[in-house]
Parts: sequence; structure tokens; C-alpha cells
Amino acid sequence: MKEKTKEKVLNSLEELIKEKNSYTVTTNDLAEKLSLSRQVTSHYLSRLLEEGYVEKQNTRPVYWKLKQKAREGRKEADVFNKFIGANGSLKTIINQCKAAISYPPNGMPIILNGESGVGKSFLANLIYEYATKTEVINKKAPFKVLNCADYANNPELLSASLFGYKRGAFTGADKDKEGLLSQADGGFLFLDEVHRLSLENQEKIFVFMDTGEYYPLGETSVSKKANVRFIFATTEKNEEVLLDTFSRRISLKVQMPNLQSYPLSERLQLVQKLYLGEANKLGISFTLTKEVLQRLCFDRVKGNIGTLKSTIQLSCANAYQENQNSERLVIELSHLSLEAFSPSADSYYPLKEFTISKEESLDLSNDLETLDNKVFENFYTQIEKFLYKENINEVELLLYFKKFTREFLISYDTYNKEASLIDKNIKYLFLENIENLMQSYGLNISDETRRQIYNYWYYFNGNPRNQNKPNSKIMDFMQELFPRSYYIAKILLEKEPFIKNISNKEGLLFFIVFIIQKHVDENVELQGLIVAHGSSTATSIKEVVNNLCSSFIFEAMDMPIDTSVEQIVIKVNDYLKKLDTSNGLILLVDMGTLRELYTEIKSNLKGNLLIINNVTTAVALDIGLKIQHNQNFDLIAESSKNNYKFETQFFEGFSNKNNIVISCMSGLGLSEKLKEIISTVISHHQIEILTMEYNKLVGILENNEESHFKETKLIITTTDLDHKLNIPSMNIYDIFKEEGKNSFWLALKESIDYHTFEALKNEILKFLSIEGISDRLTLLNPKVVINEIEKVINRYENYYNVVFTEQVKLNLYMHLALMTERLLTQPEELNQEWLPKSESEKEFADVTYNVFDDIHKKFNIKINSYELSLLYQIINGVR
Repeated sequence: MKEKTKEKVLNSLEELIKEKNSYTVTTNDLAEKLSLSRQVTSHYLSRLLEEGYVEKQNTRPVYWKLKQKAREGRKEADVFNKFIGANGSLKTIINQCKAAISYPPNGMPIILNGESGVGKSFLANLIYEYATKTEVINKKAPFKVLNCADYANNPELLSASLFGYKRGAFTGADKDKEGLLSQADGGFLFLDEVHRLSLENQEKIFVFMDTGEYYPLGETSVSKKANVRFIFATTEKNEEVLLDTFSRRISLKVQMPNLQSYPLSERLQLVQKLYLGEANKLGISFTLTKEVLQRLCFDRVKGNIGTLKSTIQLSCANAYQENQNSERLVIELSHLSLEAFSPSADSYYPLKEFTISKEESLDLSNDLETLDNKVFENFYTQIEKFLYKENINEVELLLYFKKFTREFLISYDTYNKEASLIDKNIKYLFLENIENLMQSYGLNISDETRRQIYNYWYYFNGNPRNQNKPNSKIMDFMQELFPRSYYIAKILLEKEPFIKNISNKEGLLFFIVFIIQKHVDENVELQGLIVAHGSSTATSIKEVVNNLCSSFIFEAMDMPIDTSVEQIVIKVNDYLKKLDTSNGLILLVDMGTLRELYTEIKSNLKGNLLIINNVTTAVALDIGLKIQHNQNFDLIAESSKNNYKFETQFFEGFSNKNNIVISCMSGLGLSEKLKEIISTVISHHQIEILTMEYNKLVGILENNEESHFKETKLIITTTDLDHKLNIPSMNIYDIFKEEGKNSFWLALKESIDYHTFEALKNEILKFLSIEGISDRLTLLNPKVVINEIEKVINRYENYYNVVFTEQVKLNLYMHLALMTERLLTQPEELNQEWLPKSESEKEFADVTYNVFDDIHKKFNIKINSYELSLLYQIINGVR
């Protein structure tokens, strides 16, 4: 487990004192050794000072030294860690209980409010245990419990149980007897179902709370004394069942949440804890199917934790009865008794099955440090200062954020922390959902981005008391500076179930915007929206286009089949409220009256509106590329009138449609991949893409069976075909030559425009590059490398305002991929010095270091002068 920062500061102080052979060191000395800022170092030293581990000399500069007790400190086990949520959603409640317990001289009375089964009795027991562990009360002090409902119909008997009685006080009282107040002297008395306490008994209790004295039943002259701490519990509203005079004397009123209010991460922890208890009882392991997890974690449960516990116990019993000799039992939906369960309004999140082993332990402690709220407050203050500058320096702002995040992660990095099974499961699900959502918007986020998002989420999820939030001015500033990043971050907060219960959503939103903005193209001006009927039609098209463009171009709305035009208008207008539409909106729909849509939507826009009917992936991609390149709105509107026509035709042969046949000598795998790439931009209604075994194709050609190719526009292979038929054919690698490119364009030009054709060629180029380097790379993932190199090539093209030919791009893909692995494995070899001399060379060197910034960070390499010189020769020769 990672060493805590406070402990690291203490250890480094001790080491530095030994190194300097001195009794004291300065803050700056220690900050330099730790690679932390002086502010952060001073923060932790101050905490160590408060805890008595160091001494401070108020000189200039300030000097620090160790105290003798520095290595003698003992960490108290926190009994509240047994309660799920103690370090998360219930942290505030637990801290209030601790404060009430410790308040001198005799603590404060506590009442626990909440539905049946939320854990009131369990928490009461933990309160007592904490008081004994911290020695607030004697370790052998009593803990007495009375359920007032047991005596609800006999208030006098309840009074006798509480206060005791004298001999002869009532029939059967043949001797004096102590009551619970006497028995609880020096300890705790827990009165459950306190609303069943009669008004008279409530009066007696609050008098005792005021005076510490009481009269046993039958005694009127001599009072008794006791020192008792009270915990009350009720399922009712205090104001409806308790006397005001009684209620006012209860200092701490705790409202305990029901099971549905717990964050998903804590519900998962609770399920694991309960199954772990059964696993240890039986000495076996349990595997929970995803269906079981979804019902246990998402359903509303009448009876809350109590019902959940009994349901889990019964499921274990049912599974055990079926297979008593197995060391691992699978808990399936049929094993659950779900009478008390009902589906919630929340949709099920796709959880994955996992196994709970008998040997496993459940660590619910939070050994991560809670950063001083002042750290965030100071950060927001500094950010706000940027608002008042005449010219906002975006680079300076981002550098300040990076510095804060670096120091935050030094103090609070859980990404690579050794985790329990449940934490691993939560982390996996959380990051998978983040990844899927980002990909749907065309963003390929780095591992560092995942790490940062996860750590900020983990911090805000585990520290609900940190309510330092960026104010509305800062959030408006962020939305104006990074509008597309802000939108994606908002969607993430709305859709991610692990975020739903975080109280400080503004703080988390702020940091996520900063983290993802480097992956988002904020220069895209037009807004794009796809609306289609079906459960995922619009979303599927959106994801294809955004990914092919590697950018957030389109949002999508999937509409039920029976959705009316009026309902579409309402949803679209609600969506438009979240966006800046001053530059215009392009709306792609699958059906509907365009005039009606235009009239109802246009009034809610600040800019122009273009609506295109009968949307397909090809149309969306064409429009998407134009949006990405910031093509003029009027030009897009004009070309749309003429380009998008849809026809249906019937043919004979391999297919009754226009078709392209793909056949590769190496097998169908390569053919299918090429088909997949081409199919992303061409609807099968326009041209059908067919794959065929190479030997079968050659046989048909040798037999001169031309009728099979009646509607075939092109045959694509990975070798040169020798045949006499009048059918266009090409080697896929010829696509990068003029003749091959023309053949390919001739086959496709009736289905896509030239912009889409160029994008398709680029995807094929990337794919062939991956195929070409797969056998030559030994360490790196070819697909990952090619995606990074594509960014490099695009940046060179944008900077020098050139478009490299496909042959040049293929050469660059190969060269840069091998160069990256070469720098990774042989960083010092071939490092001969190359000093840029001309202005062109100097400019190229400066540009290259920026162009390769992502690769430098991702692979922890740096391009050396030798590689720089080779790259200059390649680029300079073609630009």
C-alpha cells in the first residue's frame, strides 16, 4: 500500500536530519527533498506539529525538528469502519456521533431516526464500542437495551423496568429491584422504538436527563442518582411522537438513510460484506451472477438492510441445499426470495459477476488522507483571479491546474493502490463506464486521464464534508472556455451511477472539465444532433461518426417508435438549452415533417438551423466531416439539397444490389476487417460489401463466369489478379497510387462524396499500417501506436498547411512506429548530435517537441537529435 504523505513527510524529516547531521531543517529543505511545493510541505508539518510529532522554531526561516514521540504514536482502530458508508456517505453522521460521545463531561444524548432495518441498533452498539475503545467511559461500563414496544400496552411496567421499584409498589413486588437506569450507571442505555414510550415516562426521562436523579416506582422521598448516556431510536418523526420538552434535551438527531439512498459503491460493499459473513460461516466461496447483483443493488427493498441480510442468508441456504459438497456455490436469481424487492426508477447498470472467497477480508477503513479544505478553497481563489485578467492566458491557467493536480495526486493517489475485491470491481466498472462514454463522443482518453478522473471521484466520494465548491462565476467561465468539454462532463455526472450520490458535484464537474479538455476539440463551431426512432439507432450512428472523426461532433437522441413530432420537438428544445447554438445547429432525423420541425425548433436557437431527413451513417459522416472542418453553414446547407438522394434498385448475380467483392489471400480475417471499415461509411442499401475465399474467387474468374459479377463495381484483393473478364479489380495497396485511387473512387462516388472518400482512405491506411508493423514491433501495441502517430501526422499537416500523400503517410506510420519502440528500448543508441542551423530546421525542432508531446508522455520517451534529423529529412522532402 502506498505510504501516506504525512508519514512520508515525517520519514523524510528524519532522513534529512541524519543527512545534514543537524537537529533541525527548514521547510524549503524538506520541500526540495520531497519534490512538493513549500505550501503543501508546510501544511503537513503543521499537522504533525498539532499531533505532537515535531517541534517548530519560530525563526526566519522556520526550523523543524523531531520530537521523541515521533515513532511512538499509535493508530486507534476506528470501530465505525464496520458500518458501510462510515468513510463515505455516512461520514458526516459518524463524525457527529463521535463528537457527541466525546463531548465533556458526559457526552450528548443521541436519537437515531430512520426506517426499519437501516441499522439503528447496529450503530448504537458501535457508539458504545467507540466510547469504550477511546476510554471516554470505562472499558467495562454497561450497555443496556430496552425495546419500548415490548411494554407499549403497559406503561407502568415499562416505568418499573426503567426506574426500578420498591417492595410493595404493586402486586407481586415482593422485594426492591433495580431498574435499567441503575444498571446502566456509568455506561449507555439504548431505548429502541422510543416513540412507544408513554408521555408520563418521557417526562420522567427528561427530568432525569436534567438532574441525574430519579425515583424508583413506590419511592416518593429518597431519590437515586446515576450517570447514564442515552441513545434513542425511532422510525417515526420526532415532532409527532415526542414531547417538545423531551425532544429539546436530545442534542444530536441523526437521520439515517434508507438502503436506496446509499451510493452504488456502498451497496456493492454491503452485499459483499453480507455474503462474506455467510462464506466464512460455511467455509466456502460464493459466485454472484450479474442478475443477482443487479436486483440486490438496484431494487427498492422493504425493510432495508435487515431484509437484504435475511434475503442473502436464504439465498445461501438455497444454493447450499442444492450442492452441499461444492467448495464454490453460484448464487442465481432463482435462489433469491424477492417478495420485498421492487424495481426502482433507476435503470440497471451492467454489473459483472464476481466471486467472494472465504479467505477474503473486508477492509472498509479509509487510510487515505483528507486534504485540508483550505487547499481547495485557495485553489478556487487563484482560478477566480484569472477571470479578472483582460487577456486570459489559457496556457498559464492549464499549467496552474496541472501543478495542483500533481500535488493532489502525490497526497491522494488511489489508482494503483492495492485494493479489495469490491474496490477492484467498483474501479473496473467505473473506469469501463468512463471509457465507453468517452468513446461514444470520439475521445480516446489516456491512462493518465483515467487515473486523474478516478482519483478526483474517489476523493469527493469519500469526503462528503468537503463542500468547497467553485462559485457560479468560475463555472460560467469554465463553460465559456471549454463548452464541449463542459457538456461531456455534465453528461458523465448525469449518467455515471457511482457519481449520483456525491454531494459536491460542482467540485467534481470542475475538475473533470479540466482533465478531459485536452482530448476535446473546442474549435468545432457548429452543433450536431441526430434524432432517430429505435432503441439505439441514433446512438449507433453518432458513435461511428464521432469515432471516425476522433472528435465530439454529434449528440444523439433515440426515440421510441411511437414518438410523435411534438414529443421530438420538446426533447430537442430541452437539449438546446444546454448548448451555445449561436453558430448554428445541424439536425439529422430519420423521419418527420421538416417544416413542422423547423418552425418549432428554430425559435429556440440563437443561430441557423439545418434539418436533413432520412439520415444514414454515410450522410452523418459526410456532414460530420464538414462540421469538423468548420465548413461554412451556408455551403453545407446548399450541398445538402443536391447530394442526399435515396434510390432502391434490384440486381442479379452475387447480390441483387451494387456490390464490391473483397478477397484476400491470407484469409477471410483481413477481408472482413476491410469490409467493416468500408461499411462504416457506405450503407448496405447503396452498395453491398461481400467477402469471399480467395481460391473460390480465382476459380470463378478462371471459369469466365462473368454473370456472377453482373452488379459488381469492383474486386479488391491483396494481390494482383490475372483474369480476362471485363470487371474492375485492384490490389488494395494500389489505393495509394493514382490509378488504384481512381478505380476505388469510381466504384464509390455514387454512394459517398469526396470528403468521406478521403476519410475512408485514411482509415484503410491506418489499418494497413497496423498490419504492416505488427510483426516488426515486439513491445508496443500496433493499434495504440498508430492512433498516436495519426495525431502527430495531423499536427504536422495543420502546422505546415499541407496534405501528405498516402505513400508519405504510410512511410511516416512505419517510420514513427519503429522509431517509438527504438527510443523505448534503445534510448541512448544512435544519439549522434544534430544541431539545427537554418531557421527552417530550428522551427521544425521546436514544432516537433510540441507535436510529440502526447507520445513523450504516454511512452515516457523523448525524441533525440538523431531521430529528429531523420524526421526532418522526411518531412522537409514532401512539404
